[in-house]
Amino acid sequence: PVAMSWNNVGVCHLARLRLDDAEEALGRARDRDARYALPHVNLAIVAQLRGHGDEALVHAAEAKRLGYSGSKLAAALRRAVAAHSMAVGDALTTESSR
Repeated sequence: PVAMSWNNVGVCHLARLRLDDAEEALGRARDRDARYALPHVNLAIVAQLRGHGDEALVHAAEAKRLGYSGSKLAAALRRAVAAHSMAVGDALTTESSR
């Protein structure tokens, strides 16, 4: 349950694009339960959002090795990148309208 809680904290930070905080919480989740795939899924998303494709692939491969579906992983990465792009676009639009 502790690993799941840390993963949830990481997801909350990820949703707010607080990537450093997300990475820290997700790392704690991973460290608490080495067999829990979701922290690796979310760490792959953090890495992808930072433009660290190789690191994202390492976490994605580990999530898949731990039983996470490859198609679900790909969909999660696509959704995260699309949401991030929209958030950045919204921030730029808001900034330019000031």
